[in-house]
Amino acid sequence: MNLKVEPASISIQDYDGKDDDINNNRLIVAYDYYSYDSKKSGNPKRLYLGDYNMINNIEIDDEGTITIDYTHDDAAIWEKQIKWISSISINENTGLFTIIYNHETDINNNPTTYTTYLDWIKSVNINDNGTVTFVHTHNTDTVF
Repeated sequence: MNLKVEPASISIQDYDGKDDDINNNRLIVAYDYYSYDSKKSGNPKRLYLGDYNMINNIEIDDEGTITIDYTHDDAAIWEKQIKWISSISINENTGLFTIIYNHETDINNNPTTYTTYLDWIKSVNINDNGTVTFVHTHNTDTVF
């Protein structure tokens, strides 16, 4: 077949970035084009079709940044693309509920920690006069 994946070399037609590809031993896709105009056996001319890219490595760091390393092109980086929960906590006295994610701010610099107050009844007190008090974690106590 006339299609080939091979290191860039001087035998291939000129194209933008050829010297850089040769100096860095990058792979390219080439095509042998045969011209039968002047010779019966044909004269091959090696044509550059494009860069040959394979993924070398994929990494995801603690901030959720994805980095993909390629065989030909520079690495592609997408910052803070994956978000996961690092911890969840609840304060039993105040009802403060907190979710902390793997990074403090997202790609747009918005905070990613989520907090809210949850309310539940901590205790019920009944006085001698019949007053019933519901003691809450966050809201005002209810008295009947």
